[in-house]
Amino acid sequence: MQLRSYDNRDGYALTLNQTERNELMNELKRIGGKEVLAVAAYSGARRDEVAHVKHKDIRRSDAGFYKLRIYEDGAKRSEYREAPIPRWLAERIRAGEDDPDDLIREHTMRTYDNRLTTAADRLSDGDEAWEHLSMHDLRITAINSWLDDDAPRLMCMQWSGHDDWRTFRDHYLSNYSEQKQSEAATVGQT
Repeated sequence: MQLRSYDNRDGYALTLNQTERNELMNELKRIGGKEVLAVAAYSGARRDEVAHVKHKDIRRSDAGFYKLRIYEDGAKRSEYREAPIPRWLAERIRAGEDDPDDLIREHTMRTYDNRLTTAADRLSDGDEAWEHLSMHDLRITAINSWLDDDAPRLMCMQWSGHDDWRTFRDHYLSNYSEQKQSEAATVGQT
């Protein structure tokens, strides 16, 4: 987990590593809310965007991968965009579909915030960094995960709804993950 101090308020922005994100999803599976919160953690959707996601917004592309359509009514910048969504999550959400126009969430977003806090508390094991985890951190985690998977920065900006490099860099990019730092440390070691 990487922490970064906020510039204009108390607290920290967090970026979870892959293991921590998986542990969080497993805990959310136990207490409820996994699929809804996974939309932020894997597709980089903002809290208000997650609130507007409907079953029909999960689409399979012609190339065979799944994407999440984020429409103007829920988007912060009132601009349509598409973001990747993992196959397991897309299929899980679509399996729970009764009506394509239904929202994927069954509760208020405050309920999901509370479940995220509960899951983080259970995972903390004395690590106070978990106390700072918010839905926005799930978005940051998704963006940095894409970059760790070598997605181009411009594509990550497009998926996350950014058109300003400085904002994207200053507020969303974390240091290189431990995995990337380990890989870089082996350069010239053979």
